[in-house]
Amino acid sequence: MAQHPVVLCLQDTTELDFNGQSMDDLGPLCFEVQRGMYLHPTYAVTPDREAQ
Repeated sequence: MAQHPVVLCLQDTTELDFNGQSMDDLGPLCFEVQRGMYLHPTYAVTPDREAQ
């Protein structure tokens, strides 16, 4: 990425809901009774649409 003067980072947030499953270290989601985690994938591209 350092070789490009401009890199765009496209990001989205997704809830992974594991409600009802017995897993450790899950946290609350948008509703306190839901248990899971948040995923924040990021896709880096140049303005010419080259993936980085």
